[in-house]
Amino acid sequence: MIVAERDGRYVLTTNDDHARMAGQLAGMLGGTALPEQDRREEFVYAVTEHDRAWIGLDEAPVWNDRASRPYSVSDYPMPIRLPHYLKGLEEVASISEYAGLLCSMHYTAIPPNAVQGAAGGIGPKTFAVIAAAKEREKQMLGRLDLDAEGIRLLEKHLRLLQALDRMSLWISTQQFDETSSGDNDPYRLMFGSTEEGFLHDGFRLRWSARQTVRVEPYPWIGPVTLSWKRKELSVRRTAELGLLHAWQESPYAETSIQVLPEGSGSA
Repeated sequence: MIVAERDGRYVLTTNDDHARMAGQLAGMLGGTALPEQDRREEFVYAVTEHDRAWIGLDEAPVWNDRASRPYSVSDYPMPIRLPHYLKGLEEVASISEYAGLLCSMHYTAIPPNAVQGAAGGIGPKTFAVIAAAKEREKQMLGRLDLDAEGIRLLEKHLRLLQALDRMSLWISTQQFDETSSGDNDPYRLMFGSTEEGFLHDGFRLRWSARQTVRVEPYPWIGPVTLSWKRKELSVRRTAELGLLHAWQESPYAETSIQVLPEGSGSA
């Protein structure tokens, strides 16, 4: 679960919904950002399904007693999430080994400090699973038999997957140009300079209006409309009912967000 707290509300976005928003961005990439057509469908599939591992985990949120808020992707216990990671990667690879390789590389490239807040810490088992996953990646590369150009494209696809993942996460947690919580923001390491919005991977993003994000440089074909689905739970109601009941009684909210080039139009 991706969790933000705003104005007395927990704003909860499932990892799968966040990933599908990233997939929308991937599908609209223009020729400047991705002129290559080879394996384009597999790349978009990888971006869309990169958080497939979280589908079961996010069926309902879980309360973090220590933090007094719902568990999020930043602190969800590692021993629970690891088996789901492996299952999700296997499911993606069963459809496209190339997409499965991209998703695996995406996970194994995450720096340890990005998940250092995981409940229970990061123990030897986590590093053993990462080592085994990297060994499987070598085997997948061998079966794919990519030439030098194919390796270059794989690395480019990985960089784009990482960038789009971060952009979608930023949109889900730093809503509507509200100020972030600075050093206390569990996602801040993903965004570069949170004081200036999103500054990472060569891109700068900012909210210019309640439902408009401006991006520079702009890698998409024309304006992009994203569909962002989430649940907003009253902090007070959650304390009264408990997290699960508050989640169950809260309807999904869906917002259309315009993604536009910096400097175009107003705002």
